[in-house]
Amino acid sequence: KRVVTQTLRDAASIKRYVEKCRRNRNACDIDAPILVVGGDRAAMAEHIREAQTANGEALNLAPSGFLHSWNSRKKTKWYRSEDGCTSKDLSKAVTRYGPKVDCDEFPMNSMDLGGKSNYPQFVSLRYVPAGQNRSIGKMWELMANASRMKSKPNKKAVVVAWEKIPLSFWLPDK
Repeated sequence: KRVVTQTLRDAASIKRYVEKCRRNRNACDIDAPILVVGGDRAAMAEHIREAQTANGEALNLAPSGFLHSWNSRKKTKWYRSEDGCTSKDLSKAVTRYGPKVDCDEFPMNSMDLGGKSNYPQFVSLRYVPAGQNRSIGKMWELMANASRMKSKPNKKAVVVAWEKIPLSFWLPDK
Protein backbone atom coordinates (compact mmCIF):
# COMPACT_ATOMS: atom_id res chain seq x y z
CA LYS A 1 0.00 0.00 0.00
CA ARG A 2 2.85 2.41 0.82
CA VAL A 3 4.49 1.82 -2.57
CA VAL A 4 1.23 2.59 -4.40
CA THR A 5 0.69 5.74 -2.32
CA GLN A 6 4.26 6.95 -2.96
CA THR A 7 3.96 6.19 -6.69
CA LEU A 8 0.77 8.24 -6.88
CA ARG A 9 2.45 11.12 -5.00
CA ASP A 10 5.44 10.95 -7.36
CA ALA A 11 3.14 10.94 -10.39
CA ALA A 12 1.28 13.97 -9.03
CA SER A 13 4.58 15.80 -8.45
CA ILE A 14 5.74 15.03 -11.99
CA LYS A 15 2.39 16.19 -13.38
CA ARG A 16 2.57 19.49 -11.46
CA TYR A 17 6.13 20.11 -12.67
CA VAL A 18 5.18 19.36 -16.28
CA GLU A 19 2.20 21.71 -16.07
CA LYS A 20 4.38 24.45 -14.52
CA CYS A 21 6.95 24.10 -17.31
CA ARG A 22 4.32 24.17 -20.02
CA ARG A 23 2.68 27.32 -18.56
CA ASN A 24 5.95 29.20 -18.15
CA ARG A 25 9.15 27.95 -19.78
CA ASN A 26 11.25 30.29 -17.64
CA ALA A 27 9.97 28.55 -14.51
CA CYS A 28 11.47 25.32 -15.82
CA ASP A 29 15.07 24.67 -14.83
CA ILE A 30 15.97 22.38 -17.72
CA ASP A 31 17.89 23.46 -20.80
CA ALA A 32 17.10 20.58 -23.17
CA PRO A 33 13.73 19.18 -24.23
CA ILE A 34 12.89 15.87 -22.56
CA LEU A 35 10.56 13.07 -23.67
CA VAL A 36 9.78 10.52 -20.95
CA VAL A 37 8.11 7.26 -21.98
CA GLY A 38 6.65 5.71 -18.84
CA GLY A 39 4.64 2.78 -17.58
CA ASP A 40 1.40 3.97 -19.16
CA ARG A 41 3.06 3.05 -22.49
CA ALA A 42 5.06 0.09 -21.20
CA ALA A 43 5.54 -1.72 -24.51
CA MET A 44 7.00 1.43 -26.07
CA ALA A 45 9.17 2.12 -23.01
CA GLU A 46 10.56 -1.40 -23.13
CA HIS A 47 11.35 -1.18 -26.86
CA ILE A 48 12.98 2.25 -26.56
CA ARG A 49 15.05 1.27 -23.52
CA GLU A 50 16.27 -1.91 -25.21
CA ALA A 51 17.12 -0.03 -28.43
CA GLN A 52 18.94 2.68 -26.48
CA THR A 53 21.15 0.08 -24.83
CA ALA A 54 21.18 -2.58 -27.62
CA ASN A 55 20.01 -5.14 -25.05
CA GLY A 56 17.06 -7.47 -24.58
CA GLU A 57 15.04 -8.18 -27.71
CA ALA A 58 16.30 -5.09 -29.55
CA LEU A 59 17.59 -5.91 -33.00
CA ASN A 60 19.92 -2.96 -33.48
CA LEU A 61 23.65 -3.69 -33.46
CA ALA A 62 24.81 -0.62 -31.52
CA PRO A 63 23.12 1.44 -28.78
CA SER A 64 21.00 4.24 -30.24
CA GLY A 65 21.60 6.43 -27.19
CA PHE A 66 19.49 8.96 -25.32
CA LEU A 67 20.09 12.20 -27.25
CA HIS A 68 18.27 12.74 -30.53
CA SER A 69 17.65 15.62 -32.91
CA TRP A 70 14.80 16.19 -35.36
CA ASN A 71 15.09 14.85 -38.88
CA SER A 72 12.43 15.78 -41.42
CA ARG A 73 12.84 12.78 -43.73
CA LYS A 74 9.60 11.59 -45.29
CA LYS A 75 7.56 8.87 -43.62
CA THR A 76 7.85 5.52 -45.32
CA LYS A 77 7.07 1.91 -44.55
CA TRP A 78 10.55 0.68 -45.50
CA TYR A 79 10.65 -1.75 -42.56
CA ARG A 80 7.91 -4.08 -43.75
CA SER A 81 9.29 -7.63 -43.83
CA GLU A 82 12.52 -6.63 -42.03
CA ASP A 83 13.46 -8.52 -38.85
CA GLY A 84 11.08 -7.39 -36.11
CA CYS A 85 8.33 -6.55 -38.63
CA THR A 86 7.78 -9.82 -40.45
CA SER A 87 4.41 -11.58 -40.71
CA LYS A 88 5.65 -14.02 -38.05
CA ASP A 89 6.45 -11.08 -35.76
CA LEU A 90 3.00 -9.64 -36.47
CA SER A 91 1.32 -12.89 -35.51
CA LYS A 92 3.20 -12.99 -32.17
CA ALA A 93 2.34 -9.34 -31.46
CA VAL A 94 -1.38 -9.83 -32.18
CA THR A 95 -1.39 -12.75 -29.74
CA ARG A 96 0.35 -10.61 -27.11
CA TYR A 97 -1.37 -7.22 -27.60
CA GLY A 98 -4.50 -7.81 -29.69
CA PRO A 99 -5.23 -6.88 -33.30
CA LYS A 100 -4.27 -3.18 -33.19
CA VAL A 101 -0.49 -3.14 -33.48
CA ASP A 102 2.04 -1.04 -35.40
CA CYS A 103 5.60 -1.82 -36.30
CA ASP A 104 7.61 0.62 -34.19
CA GLU A 105 10.94 1.95 -35.33
CA PHE A 106 13.30 3.32 -32.69
CA PRO A 107 14.98 5.68 -33.13
CA MET A 108 11.94 7.08 -34.92
CA ASN A 109 12.09 7.96 -38.60
CA SER A 110 11.92 11.64 -37.56
CA MET A 111 15.05 11.30 -35.38
CA ASP A 112 18.63 11.76 -36.53
CA LEU A 113 19.50 8.07 -36.10
CA GLY A 114 16.20 6.72 -37.46
CA GLY A 115 15.29 5.59 -40.94
CA LYS A 116 16.41 2.90 -43.33
CA SER A 117 19.94 4.29 -43.70
CA ASN A 118 20.58 3.58 -39.98
CA TYR A 119 19.14 0.05 -40.00
CA PRO A 120 20.26 -2.30 -38.48
CA GLN A 121 23.17 -0.38 -36.95
CA PHE A 122 21.08 1.87 -34.67
CA VAL A 123 17.42 1.16 -35.54
CA SER A 124 15.39 -1.54 -33.80
CA LEU A 125 12.02 -2.70 -35.14
CA ARG A 126 9.24 -4.27 -33.09
CA TYR A 127 5.45 -4.54 -33.10
CA VAL A 128 3.80 -2.64 -30.25
CA PRO A 129 0.22 -1.56 -29.47
CA ALA A 130 -0.82 0.98 -32.11
CA GLY A 131 -2.18 3.52 -29.61
CA GLN A 132 1.09 3.57 -27.67
CA ASN A 133 3.18 3.94 -30.82
CA ARG A 134 1.11 6.79 -32.23
CA SER A 135 0.85 8.69 -28.96
CA ILE A 136 4.62 8.66 -28.37
CA GLY A 137 5.21 9.75 -31.98
CA LYS A 138 2.80 12.64 -31.43
CA MET A 139 4.49 13.61 -28.15
CA TRP A 140 7.87 13.69 -29.95
CA GLU A 141 6.43 15.97 -32.63
CA LEU A 142 4.70 18.28 -30.12
CA MET A 143 7.91 18.58 -28.10
CA ALA A 144 9.95 19.24 -31.26
CA ASN A 145 7.54 22.00 -32.27
CA ALA A 146 7.43 23.60 -28.81
CA SER A 147 11.23 23.51 -28.53
CA ARG A 148 11.81 24.74 -32.09
CA MET A 149 13.83 21.61 -32.92
CA LYS A 150 12.54 21.48 -36.49
CA SER A 151 14.25 24.77 -37.35
CA LYS A 152 17.45 23.87 -35.47
CA PRO A 153 18.75 20.61 -36.95
CA ASN A 154 21.52 20.05 -34.39
CA LYS A 155 19.39 20.73 -31.33
CA LYS A 156 19.19 17.59 -29.20
CA ALA A 157 16.47 16.28 -26.90
CA VAL A 158 16.77 13.70 -24.16
CA VAL A 159 14.63 10.58 -24.58
CA VAL A 160 14.08 8.58 -21.37
CA ALA A 161 12.30 5.23 -21.33
CA TRP A 162 11.47 4.08 -17.84
CA GLU A 163 8.50 1.85 -17.12
CA LYS A 164 8.63 2.65 -13.37
CA ILE A 165 7.59 6.24 -14.04
CA PRO A 166 3.80 5.90 -14.12
CA LEU A 167 3.10 8.34 -16.94
CA SER A 168 4.62 9.52 -20.20
CA PHE A 169 5.17 13.22 -20.79
CA TRP A 170 7.36 15.76 -22.54
CA LEU A 171 8.95 19.00 -21.41
CA PRO A 172 10.15 21.75 -23.73
CA ASP A 173 13.39 23.54 -23.03
CA LYS A 174 13.53 27.15 -21.91
